[in-house]
Amino acid sequence: MADEIIRRDMSKFTQRFGPKPIFAGVYPTGDEPVKRMLEEIAILADEKVTAVYLENVNKTPEDIRHIKEVLELFNDPDVFLGDIQIGVNILPDHHGKEYQLAFKLAKKYGLSFIALDMIAGPHMINQEIMEIDAQGYRQKRKNNIDIIVLGGICPPYSQLVDPMKSVAYLKQAAGRSDAVLVKAQKGEEIPLERIIDYRNHLESKSLVGASNLTKKNMPRYAPVLDGFIIGSGLRDDARNLHVPTIREINAIVSDYREYS
Repeated sequence: MADEIIRRDMSKFTQRFGPKPIFAGVYPTGDEPVKRMLEEIAILADEKVTAVYLENVNKTPEDIRHIKEVLELFNDPDVFLGDIQIGVNILPDHHGKEYQLAFKLAKKYGLSFIALDMIAGPHMINQEIMEIDAQGYRQKRKNNIDIIVLGGICPPYSQLVDPMKSVAYLKQAAGRSDAVLVKAQKGEEIPLERIIDYRNHLESKSLVGASNLTKKNMPRYAPVLDGFIIGSGLRDDARNLHVPTIREINAIVSDYREYS
């Protein structure tokens, strides 16, 4: 495979996770969310997925309580869920301090990484302007340097307040993270042009695709991205993990790992 097609990445991100890691989403949903999440983590570990992230998908205190319960059990020596790295994705709140909870959980439970959808630039979400507390974030990151941060701008449920500054915010996000999330608008695939644009501005920074990745479009993204956050793309129409799909996506990515 030609070097110009295959993206090579030797960053701290890759040193931690290996080439082209897959991060699978696990969510506190259903009648027994903790039981469901534990079962899904075990399935993903069995299928050799690189890592899982627990996400407060409903943005409720109950979500966080369920996530904490799972993390307690994940660290219980009497409970073995498989050899898999674990992290959290804490969705933005109106205070811009979701990073505080993410770092707190990561430090307490020895997590490998955190993901933050909105790490730079003011965004408009539900008619409200939100922006991360940059000074507080810098201090937390300085005190938790071993925790890998996946950070992005312009998540699909938001808009930048000043789109003309998007490149500046993108570079801020790169400076505040170990890998930058590449996203698309809700329900859309990531434009390849956006990946190229990010690469041109950020050069060697690790880029992680984080929107609408599926077994159908992964052959396009596997060569050019350094990692993949996949949620619904690993599930069937009933929102259950679909093992054949997991295996198919793993196989697609594996074909490119040897070139990285």
